[in-house]
Amino acid sequence: MIRNDLALSDNSVASSISTPANSDFCALIIGAGISGLCAAIAFEAVGIPYTIVERHNDLGGVWFENRYPGAACDVPSYLYSFSFAAYDWSRFFAGSSEIHNYLESVVDRHDIRRHIRFGLEVVETRFDEISGKWEASLIDANGTQQLMRANLLISGVGTFNKPRMPNIPGLEDFKGRSVHTARYPEEGMDLEGRNVILIGNGASAMQVAPAIADKVASLTIVQRTPQWAAPFPKFGKEIPGSLRRLLMEVPLYRLWYRLRLSWAFNDKLYEAVQQDPSWDGGGRSINAINDAHRAGLEAYIKSELGSSINLLPQVLPGYPPFGKRMLLDNGWFRTLAKKNVKLVTGSVVEAHATGVTTTDGKKHEADVLIWATGFDVVNLLAPMKVIGLGGRELHDDWNGDDARAYLGTVVPGYPNFFCLYGPNTQFGHGGSLITVLERQMHYVMSLVRQMLKKGATQIEVDKHVHDAYNEKVDSTHAGMVWTYPGVETYYKNSKGRVVVNNPFRILEYWQMTETADLTEFKMGRYALDPTETAVA
Repeated sequence: MIRNDLALSDNSVASSISTPANSDFCALIIGAGISGLCAAIAFEAVGIPYTIVERHNDLGGVWFENRYPGAACDVPSYLYSFSFAAYDWSRFFAGSSEIHNYLESVVDRHDIRRHIRFGLEVVETRFDEISGKWEASLIDANGTQQLMRANLLISGVGTFNKPRMPNIPGLEDFKGRSVHTARYPEEGMDLEGRNVILIGNGASAMQVAPAIADKVASLTIVQRTPQWAAPFPKFGKEIPGSLRRLLMEVPLYRLWYRLRLSWAFNDKLYEAVQQDPSWDGGGRSINAINDAHRAGLEAYIKSELGSSINLLPQVLPGYPPFGKRMLLDNGWFRTLAKKNVKLVTGSVVEAHATGVTTTDGKKHEADVLIWATGFDVVNLLAPMKVIGLGGRELHDDWNGDDARAYLGTVVPGYPNFFCLYGPNTQFGHGGSLITVLERQMHYVMSLVRQMLKKGATQIEVDKHVHDAYNEKVDSTHAGMVWTYPGVETYYKNSKGRVVVNNPFRILEYWQMTETADLTEFKMGRYALDPTETAVA
């Protein structure tokens, strides 16, 4: 892994791939966010024709959609970027606009834009067992339908793209502005002197509140349960010019800097999320290391509250650290201590013309409602329909929100379909999503290369291999913090199963995805018709 990160190893999957002669062998990528762009660059590097379809009129995925005040990434900029695409980052932790600019630069650097068709949404994909191709039904903004065909289908639709809005009675009667953070207008909103209610206290809310608190007349924050937030000393800090120059001018130093960051952010916390059966933490910690984290975090929270220590019962979680996604504190606790900020524990149960009512029966007046209520991350790929062999439908196979895939990437019954940022691919103890995506595409290219070398055009994971892997996922999760009694998190579906997080060490997943094993797959070949219109 170190040799790879320092570009010392021979990465054979980067060399060209020979596609079947006299054919229109190609790939269709759904989504022009980070996942889709990662796939496109991999195909571009080996010479496989591809097309990206994107429902928006711009690329970037979540970094195009999320423009709320304070929107930024809580993973270091030099980790939250492609290993093969250097960039002159201005801050240690980049904001939304800078990340979007980075993705634009990557697209232009790799000449990808000409392959993207904007304003097209995939409604349904169906595997044609006669031609051995995927057929995608698309619709544009005018309602015009189109059909595309491809041998390989890549889902790059992501997870944080379906805003979750609670069904609040009377919300239609509210006279002010009401907006979800993921739909915050790019031009912003005038919040000066306004009374604002912020619903939620997750990652988005923790960024919004400090960014607007000094502008608004009053800020009421409605939280259901308190969140753990760790110290964030480099929040908003600019990278010194001398370091920026060094990182850009000396490639080996940039790789080493990135490697050092990954080592610090990858598996260092893995032991802290393991349940110790002999540990009695009273529901507040799961092992001695986890308890030490709790003590440190609690001391930090107290120091941040200062004279507002009376807020401690409201902000100190009763569940173990890392039970929910660990957040980074960008001034959240100090914001709660401001005189014009009020923290309410409960939920919004009703809205009226001038505000909302919370579970304690109290009414709160507002000019603006900002909903930081998260996303539907467990109903993967919805509402897009994916239809595989024999007419089977992926969401039926997944029983709605119980998504499963081998290595989070391939599913039996769906040949040549690859799901990036699929089920159980997010790491709850560290790492960078982009690292995972690069590993997934590394694995996909290993599969495709070997498949074509064998003269096959179709590949499908064996069901027994898929099931055994997911049994291991579940049994490993059973001993981790997210399945600990009393822990509620968006990582789990309606059945209580963890479908978002990967339970293994990042190093283990890296090893699992290094080289595809063809004995775990079934292969076939279809006649390739050179007269059929290619998707690319």
